[in-house]
Amino acid sequence: MRVIFTRHGETKENIASISMGQGTGGTLNEAGVLQAQQLAERLKDEQFNCIYASDLKRAVDTAVEILKFHTGVKLITTPELRERNLGVYEGGLREHWKKAMLESPLPFHAFKPTGGESYQEAQERVSNFFNKLLQQHSNDNLLIVGHTGILTMLFLYLFKHPLNLTEYERFKPGNTAVTICDVEKDGACEVYLLNCIKHLRLGRRLAS
Repeated sequence: MRVIFTRHGETKENIASISMGQGTGGTLNEAGVLQAQQLAERLKDEQFNCIYASDLKRAVDTAVEILKFHTGVKLITTPELRERNLGVYEGGLREHWKKAMLESPLPFHAFKPTGGESYQEAQERVSNFFNKLLQQHSNDNLLIVGHTGILTMLFLYLFKHPLNLTEYERFKPGNTAVTICDVEKDGACEVYLLNCIKHLRLGRRLAS
């Protein structure tokens, strides 16, 4: 299965260091719309059997831009690709939950905000979902549109790297970064491109 992974475009919350997680908000800002358009142009000649996206607005809006060049391709939105649930820290400053995580006696993968998910739980959610896709689409080409945290945890799972802060920081994608992999039914994964943003030309005007 050939899979192209990408993250949504920039939002005003990204710029303000607000933790959205699975909460409300997350509309693409002007730069984010432009990023999504440039991403769509980059992917216009790719062949997709299906597009899967998080059902959160910022991911859906990014996927919709891509679909303008792939009008016959089905878009499936799913909560399984949502960002990690940050519980009580949803909508707050990013520094607050990061401070709580660093001060927690729990290891990185086990830290769990009240009402939210640990990194381990979020990784299990997205890896279980991906393994179902692998069985359903073993000979297909897919596009997956997601979020920083959930994509990073999926990358660590697929690339067989440990779930810790160092590896997390190493593999996390920027807005609309593109990663391309071939994944076999047994989980063997070959990476052709990792977190590439060469398509971003932010000086260009928004398309009408």
